[in-house]
Amino acid sequence: MVLSAGRGSIHGSAPHSSHGPATGSCDPLVKNAVNLGAAWQTMRRAKTAIAEDSSAGLIEPNLTAGEIATLDCIAGSTEAARMSDIASALQVDRSTATRAIDRLVQRGFATRKRDPIDARILRVSLTDAGLKAQLAASEGRLAFAVRVLERFGPDDRQAIGRLMPMIADAMAEEFGVPL
Repeated sequence: MVLSAGRGSIHGSAPHSSHGPATGSCDPLVKNAVNLGAAWQTMRRAKTAIAEDSSAGLIEPNLTAGEIATLDCIAGSTEAARMSDIASALQVDRSTATRAIDRLVQRGFATRKRDPIDARILRVSLTDAGLKAQLAASEGRLAFAVRVLERFGPDDRQAIGRLMPMIADAMAEEFGVPL
C-alpha cells in the first residue's frame, strides 16, 4: 500500500492483526486516519528541514526554533513575563527555561529583573533587538503559511483554515497538552 502525503510517500503493507485497524480497511474513518498519519509524518520532516535551514524564511537567522518560541512566549505576555510562566507555556522545566532565557539575555534579546513587589520573582522582557527578532520570525511564519496556502484553491484554503486548528486542538487534547 502506498500513501501519498505531500512530497513524500509512505510505503508499507498493513498486516491484519488484533493490534489495530488494518490500513487496507474500507472504513472511511480508518482511511482518513491513515492519511492524517502520513501527512503528520511529512509535516514533521518539513519542520525538521525548516529548523535546520534559516534561509527557508521561517526561522530568524542565528536563532533556534526554541529561542524563537521563547521570544514568542515573552512577547505574548501583557507585562514582563515571570520565569515560571515562561517554563509553563513552553512546557519545559524551570531549569530549561532559565538556560533559554540566559542565552537570550547574553545575546541582548531579553532582560531579566526582579519583581518590584516580590523579589523572589524574576521577570523577563524583550529588548528592542529581541522584539525585532520576534517580529521578523512572526512575519517569516506568516509568509511561509501564505506560500503554502497559495497552492490551494479558495475553498480548500477555507477548509484548511477551519480544520487545522481543530486537528491541532484534538491532538493536543489526546496527548494532554494544555491548550
